[in-house]
Amino acid sequence: MKTPDLIRERRLVRSFTQQRLGEIMGYTGNCAQVTVATWESGKSKVPRKKIKKLAELLDIPVELLIS
Repeated sequence: MKTPDLIRERRLVRSFTQQRLGEIMGYTGNCAQVTVATWESGKSKVPRKKIKKLAELLDIPVELLIS
């Protein structure tokens, strides 16, 4: 499974909206939702400094986000 699809699937399993996940990751306002949407569409990658936190929130190994 590709990383953008994995992020979306795990976000939904964990019952996070894009907005809420973005806020927990430290983004604010409209930027929170837009940032997660760009990860899920593959338009941008999760910043390296945020990968560990995202992996913990989505309950997946870090290696799945950096492959």
